[in-house]
Amino acid sequence: MRRIFLLIFLLSLFLTNFAAVYNIQHDDGSLTKAWFGSFYRGVRFYVSDSCTLNVVNWGRYTKKQETDTILVYTDSANAPNKLLYSKAFSLNTNSSQQVIRDTVATPVVVSQKFWVVLYSRTQDSPSNQLSYFISDGAGTGNSFWKETTGIWVENGDGDYIVRLTVTGPLGMVTLKEDDEIQAEENAESEHFVKLCAKTIFSNNETADFQFSLKNRANVSSKIVDFTGRTIKDLSQNMILEEGIHNLNWQIKEIPKGTYFFLLQINSKIYSQKIIIIK
Repeated sequence: MRRIFLLIFLLSLFLTNFAAVYNIQHDDGSLTKAWFGSFYRGVRFYVSDSCTLNVVNWGRYTKKQETDTILVYTDSANAPNKLLYSKAFSLNTNSSQQVIRDTVATPVVVSQKFWVVLYSRTQDSPSNQLSYFISDGAGTGNSFWKETTGIWVENGDGDYIVRLTVTGPLGMVTLKEDDEIQAEENAESEHFVKLCAKTIFSNNETADFQFSLKNRANVSSKIVDFTGRTIKDLSQNMILEEGIHNLNWQIKEIPKGTYFFLLQINSKIYSQKIIIIK
């Protein structure tokens, strides 16, 4: 019996140390703009490590009972591809804007780029049947399915309010395809980060990364691909002193594609996209 309790304790300790819950979203949190239509609506996400999808939240407005279908797809050529999960969900917001919650009962593992797609009857007339998805009205990233041509197209006026809760490795970083590191240096900052000046390289170059510490810090860095797979560990838990430090990645013989440089200084993580061309 004591052995069983010990095993349970060790298992809980392992899960505590190596897994964490993350809330990720593709909107700025506002509820200010409505979208009208009758097609599938989808938002694309990216995570640097494989994780398990726990909860999907989305913004809706309805005047009567509606049935929404949640669909989670892998990505192929920036469009939904293989179906990973689907669930029909009955809802009625009673003429108010609400964020609807669906707890994903069946384990769904997502990695790299993936899509959360919403399907429902949405229309703005007649007024007594008004029903629509809610968008934040800022930025890009939403798409809808054109039933007449059978293709996914991007709409640049705003992204639908879709929020996810996932469980992933401790320290997992959620990234966007357009992640670019910005130099950070101010009186409150503990460090100054200035990564490589360009993001596109031929495969016979070297990517150089530079950062300056104002204080002694624990530093780790690595290169990952879109699946979250580590391509190269550049440093692991190095205790570095105040001053300027340099790292470099030899790109020779690395396959063309998009990668991310991840730099962790103490508890803060920076990222930069790197594109390798032939």
